[in-house]
Amino acid sequence: MQRMTTRPPQLARPARKRSPRPNKSGKKSASRSEAHKLEARARTAEDRRRNPAKYSRLGVPDGMRKAEADKLWALAKAQADKAALHGAVVIALGPTNNRTKGMAINAVLRFTKAPPAQRVAVAPSIDHAWLTEALEAHRATSFASATQPEQLAT
Repeated sequence: MQRMTTRPPQLARPARKRSPRPNKSGKKSASRSEAHKLEARARTAEDRRRNPAKYSRLGVPDGMRKAEADKLWALAKAQADKAALHGAVVIALGPTNNRTKGMAINAVLRFTKAPPAQRVAVAPSIDHAWLTEALEAHRATSFASATQPEQLAT
């Protein structure tokens, strides 16, 4: 059975009344004069020149608002005041990505953590033959060091 794609005229819905959609400013018409637009651009340019930090997202990770990031940076700076490597600790504790945090943490550890002790083979610089001979003589005369039955018999 085929489905009807249009309704018969007696079942048609009445046309909706549409109200004009207001602009963001709430005004009916958004038309501004060219002079007004130029004046607004000049004010914005002047404000950007006076307050460049206000318009910058430097130090603000994606998905975070500037106010949130500023609070986290202030907390990281307060914690880093106790550290010797202030700049690296601020970056390590601040709201940065994992790669940057890892590099900063490695820098802090490189300068604060003692390197592991290296194993060095000690090459004797003097002849220890006399010490070996004295040790062997002591073992031969000592009853407590004799563990073999033939050593006990002598």
